[in-house]
Amino acid sequence: MNLFKGGVLVFALVILAGCVAQPSGTQAAGASQNSVSGELGVFEEDNDAPPAPPSRQAPALPEEGVSESQSSASAFTGLWKVFSSRIFYDVGGAGGMTGTTRLLEIDAEGNWAFGSSNGKWHVEPIAETDWNDWGIDAYGPTRKMVLDDWGGKDAEGPIEESGGSVDFFWAIYRVESPEVENAGTIQTKFGRAAG
Repeated sequence: MNLFKGGVLVFALVILAGCVAQPSGTQAAGASQNSVSGELGVFEEDNDAPPAPPSRQAPALPEEGVSESQSSASAFTGLWKVFSSRIFYDVGGAGGMTGTTRLLEIDAEGNWAFGSSNGKWHVEPIAETDWNDWGIDAYGPTRKMVLDDWGGKDAEGPIEESGGSVDFFWAIYRVESPEVENAGTIQTKFGRAAG
């Protein structure tokens, strides 16, 4: 019996070893790779089965109610870094953003700046139709960040809150040709920049 359990363990480890992601800069045999770049980032296409969108994973749910500090601009002002970013192609497949060092700056007057791009921002309640528009399942957030004029269009997404503060927010937006070869939806998660 112990030998059987050991054999199952070895088999499971072999299976897991085959599922380990390719190191950056390498490509699985038979996979095509396209690079798409634009003012807001560079994406590398990978045709491996993508993981569930980050927003479909089980994030920490916000505490009941919204505190007064969460409603004020000060909960959002400052520098935010890209925590994760992926493009999900309409034709299938996905790609991740590479070389993301740019910071998003948000000020109390309702302005945002990301590299040479800039616009206005505001917070709104999430409507039931937003989840469908974003292509994700509802998972708890009740408010959304809206970044006006993000790459020529609006980007918006859920705000993840806990312990009386804003932890993360998403910028979800569509990209079409000629910006990219294959149209899709970009999901970028922002978290507080250190310092």
